[in-house]
Amino acid sequence: MYVVILLLLLLLPTAGWSLTADQDFTARCTAAGVTFCTGLNVLATDVTPFTSPDGGGTTRADVDTSVKTSGAGSLRFSLPPPPTHAGQNIGGQWLHSFNDAFGQNETFYAQFRMRLSESMLATTWDTNSGWKFAMLTRDDSVCGNLALVWKTYQNSLDYTRTFPIGYTECGARGLYTNNGVPPTLLQQKGTEVGYNCSYGNINETDCFYFKPNEWMTFYFKVQLGTFGDANSTIEAWVAREGATTWSKWIHLPNFVINTDGQGASAAINTIVLLPYMTGLDITTGAANKWSYMWFDEVIISTSPIAIPSANLVATNLPATLGWHSLSNTALWNGPVEYCACEDGYPEVCGASNCKGPFAYSGGIFDTSRTKLLTYGGGHNDYYGNEQYVWNLAANPPTVGRLTNPTLPIAPGECEDPTVDCADDGTHGCMITNGTGSTPNSRHTGDSIQYDIANDALISIGGNLACVIGYGGLPEPAGDMWKFSYATNMWSRLTLDGTGDNPFNYFSGSEVYHASDLMGYDNVNNCGYYHNRYRLYTFKVTGTSIKFDQLSTTTLSLQASYLSAGVLDPTARRFYLIGNSEFTYYDISGVAADCSYGGAALTEQPLSLTLAPSADPTMSKAGFQYYAPLNALLAWVGNDIMQYDVAHDHWQKLRVGVNTVSPPSEHNLLVGGITFGRFQCDEDIGGCVLAYYPANNIYYIRLGAYGTAEEITPPPDPTPTLPGLRGAGGWSGRVFIQ
Repeated sequence: MYVVILLLLLLLPTAGWSLTADQDFTARCTAAGVTFCTGLNVLATDVTPFTSPDGGGTTRADVDTSVKTSGAGSLRFSLPPPPTHAGQNIGGQWLHSFNDAFGQNETFYAQFRMRLSESMLATTWDTNSGWKFAMLTRDDSVCGNLALVWKTYQNSLDYTRTFPIGYTECGARGLYTNNGVPPTLLQQKGTEVGYNCSYGNINETDCFYFKPNEWMTFYFKVQLGTFGDANSTIEAWVAREGATTWSKWIHLPNFVINTDGQGASAAINTIVLLPYMTGLDITTGAANKWSYMWFDEVIISTSPIAIPSANLVATNLPATLGWHSLSNTALWNGPVEYCACEDGYPEVCGASNCKGPFAYSGGIFDTSRTKLLTYGGGHNDYYGNEQYVWNLAANPPTVGRLTNPTLPIAPGECEDPTVDCADDGTHGCMITNGTGSTPNSRHTGDSIQYDIANDALISIGGNLACVIGYGGLPEPAGDMWKFSYATNMWSRLTLDGTGDNPFNYFSGSEVYHASDLMGYDNVNNCGYYHNRYRLYTFKVTGTSIKFDQLSTTTLSLQASYLSAGVLDPTARRFYLIGNSEFTYYDISGVAADCSYGGAALTEQPLSLTLAPSADPTMSKAGFQYYAPLNALLAWVGNDIMQYDVAHDHWQKLRVGVNTVSPPSEHNLLVGGITFGRFQCDEDIGGCVLAYYPANNIYYIRLGAYGTAEEITPPPDPTPTLPGLRGAGGWSGRVFIQ
């Protein structure tokens, strides 16, 4: 009997094990102390009975079955543009009882998840006082003394820098330190990790700003003391999508909570979710642009509520082996328009319009949040520097615009290299956009990389946006950038002064290289950078970047901007492919701190024997290492090719029962380039491809072992090379049939 019990315990999930999103919510919803819980899944039972219309009598609340954190749907408020919206009561509200009431000397906890569309934050609502998004209150009193109201703080027209604050007594008292008299903290972290947002010093580091197109979890603890006395405590935390810990933004001990005359019998018993914009005129807002606010997973409890799990099983992705089109994931001409060129930013359209963001440009895979992101444009094709994001952990997967283009766009040709002009003496393009603080749009090619240690996108060089379209000039004060996903902010990188300089020997037109190659080693968090002449490691600390030179020679990759690079952490190799070449460097001698003290590395040529249908040059390829198969995979426009390291041999993958494959549209793409828009990761069980902006993205589920379509018969089994799985022969082939 004891043996059976032990075996059962061993089979139970433990901390850190993956759950589905539904399992995670169910665990929090059914935990001890929960008095009310709803997944907001069903319109007839979860939403309609508890909503009220906007100021014009139109119901703006519904259930969105495509954007949700778990279950069948989420609560969505759809806010129309002027002049069709209803003014300050722009969306109505959702109001529900706690199924309990909390009075003097009692404590309760509340948690909900909220998502805001990019347009919700980018629109100039001009309300003068921000907009409310949630209330914890008595009955249906939305402006009484016994109401804790959570709203936005806005003191300028930069609405993308919107952050949450709180107040009570219908706004008479803010949830600030020093009773709102400067010096005061609008957000407070106490002694915990979080935010101390000081009035007069509002910034992205010290203040928590709302993030567009991701689920933010808000969590509150309210300890009610004696009404009218300074002995209550209000606390609030937030967790960004994928976070594993809370960040505190409200910490107010010894706070006075008053009532509306009910005395000791008063109690908080209601939660309200809403978009309410005090003072909003019906003529203000962004023309022709709808905005959206989503809520999900509402929980009220007498006990602490766990943070949503960041280690979720991607059950939303198809389980059938082979290719799948993921519904409603087109960024252009989809159910919702995400392309900035056709969504309020006509200045960025260039010659290629909404094809422009993919023009000669790539992407990255955010392994911290299971997201594919693209960043690109450039030349005269496109002038926007925004990023697009596909959340593959969402159920179902979603698409969104993570950032807006920075305006004004970069001016046309420039001639003065002292003012961020990449100029060869005859022509030039600006490195920065019109503000000088963010990068100009560019063809990114394979020159962007996700840096796990910094939770950031690293961008070096690229073919800049202007009519002539030159590559960047990455001198010490030049074209190297970091975009932090913790803050959604760009920072310019400079050489740290102690490492090597990958750019000090370029001259003439060689300076304006359009696309370099990058890779990342997540074992020791080293970046790899190949400038098409030499290979370097790099490490980013703050706003400085240190390079360590590994090689002195290269093959003719220096002549091509159509090549891609990838790191194999198992075999300890950095591979380069394209322009009819396939080579690698042995990086096994690189130290854990990314330094290298050995002899200069040289490239080792490999075979490019391919299927007749494949591009024989392997140019513009999406090129990835896939850990479960210990294999290199390359998307070349029609097929996925797999490289068998042990036999120096390429083979074409055979698509199995599911024959829905990405359309062949190289003729529609600007430049026909894929690069990092093809990504493979074990957390999603395969690869994802953002191929054409007007198409859904595609996902391919890969198996563990099996057969592939052979190009030529394999040679006899040979001893396995170091780092390869198995004892020899065909180790790590893909089975998708």
